This record gives sequence, structure tokens and C-alpha cells, in this order.
Amino acid sequence: QRLSQQKHCVWLDSAMQSGTLGRSSYMSAAPVRFVRLDKPTPDPLRPIRDVLRSCPVEKIDGLPPMQGGWMGWWGYEMGRCFEKVAPAQRNDFHLPLAAFGLYDVLLSWDHATGDGWIISQGCPGQDADARQRRAYRRLQRFLSWLERPAASLGTQAQDGRFHIPGEAIAPQFPTRWSERWTSNFSALEYRRA
Repeated sequence: QRLSQQKHCVWLDSAMQSGTLGRSSYMSAAPVRFVRLDKPTPDPLRPIRDVLRSCPVEKIDGLPPMQGGWMGWWGYEMGRCFEKVAPAQRNDFHLPLAAFGLYDVLLSWDHATGDGWIISQGCPGQDADARQRRAYRRLQRFLSWLERPAASLGTQAQDGRFHIPGEAIAPQFPTRWSERWTSNFSALEYRRA
């Protein structure tokens, strides 16, 4: 909850835990760079490549595989950068073709061992001393977010599980089928869609 209040919070959750697959989960926020692609371009990866050159990262053995870097998503419409296809007739959510952030501070945990880390890379930059100072400052900022009291969205049951009411996540509207079934958009909005 504490990180979710920061800009561009990401969570890569490894729900499938089997051996090496699904072993680690990651969370971060407030990337040092953010790339948003709103319309097709012949070289959509160029902004990412340019930043990668300015921030080489050496992988440290013994830590989870993801130790900072780019996280984001490609939308279906991203295909328009590579082939000639008609754009979707509607973009109800006004989403870009792609959105990626360069995350230099990362929470990571190993589900197999129960170990957790906060990794801070100090990107961007190539000077080792400057990156070390930046990594420390970014780590301190990240820790301050984690130490703040979290806004309470739900309640914790005796078994340790949290109940978060639907209205805390999105507006909820009743449906005609059951009082227990709700929708995050109204009947009128559904008919318009």
C-alpha cells in the first residue's frame, strides 16, 4: 500500500511457484526514466536503448535475477509499429501503445528461501562514485516511503488475510443477478460500451 501511492508503481508477482519458475517477486515505484509511446514509430525501442547505454548494470550473483531495469507493458496496438494494420476503432481507457519505466530501486523476495532485498543501482550514470551516492540517496527515499503509515484500505482478519472492500478499489454498482455480484461500471456505461 505504501508504494502504491508513488508514481508508476509496479508489482511483478510470481504466483506460480515451481522450482526456478515463479521463484521471485518484485516491486518498485518512481522510476528514474519513464517512456510512453502514444503513436506508432518505426523504432519504438530507441528511447529504451538510449537510456540503457547511459546506465550499465552488472548482475550480482546471489541476488534474484531482476536487480533493477525496465518494467512496463506493450499494448496490443503496439503491433502498428511493426506492420500496417488499422488502429482500433475505440480506445475507451485512453491507454498508450506502450509504457515503460527504468526502476533503479527494487524490492525483491525469493519465495523458496523467504529472503528479501532492497536493491539500489543509482541509475542513470556511468561514474561509479556518483552512482554510489545516487544509489544511497534513492535507497533512503525508498525506505522513507516504506516507513510511512499506510493508508488503511481494509481490515485484517484473525487468519492474517486482508479484506479490501470493492469500493476501495473501484466504484461498485449493483447488478440485476444478485446482491453479491457487482460491477465496476454502471448499467448505462455497460450499454454504451
